[in-house]
Amino acid sequence: MVAAFAALLLAGCGGGSASTGTTTTTFEVPRARLVPARLAQPNGCYLTVFLSESVTPVQKRTVERLLLSNRRVREVAFVSKRLALKRLAQTQPDLVRAMQVNPFPDSFEVVPGTRADVFAIITQFAAGVDGVTNVRAGSSCAKA
Repeated sequence: MVAAFAALLLAGCGGGSASTGTTTTTFEVPRARLVPARLAQPNGCYLTVFLSESVTPVQKRTVERLLLSNRRVREVAFVSKRLALKRLAQTQPDLVRAMQVNPFPDSFEVVPGTRADVFAIITQFAAGVDGVTNVRAGSSCAKA
């Protein structure tokens, strides 16, 4: 009786047994939304995940997937170094005109589900993730 009940539970949960020939394939569906970066930075609390100058396309995609699959992340936007420079030009056009090179790295802007999620998101990168140089929370994340 217990074995039959366990088999019923497994079948209801998508599990199957080898004897029935049933296979279940599961995959992690991204919980966060990938959104286009805009000229204005996100409102409210957000984090910036800075990519290294030598980041490879594979490393960039891996970081993006890592962020999109994190339950604590609500939105992710890729910010090119070109867009970062345009943002600075809005407030300091003379400085940007005088620059010989663009000092900004590519990055991801990450909007957490809640302010309480900020530390957990940063911790995800603490051990090191290939292609990432730093993760920084915006100043609005500290405000109550």
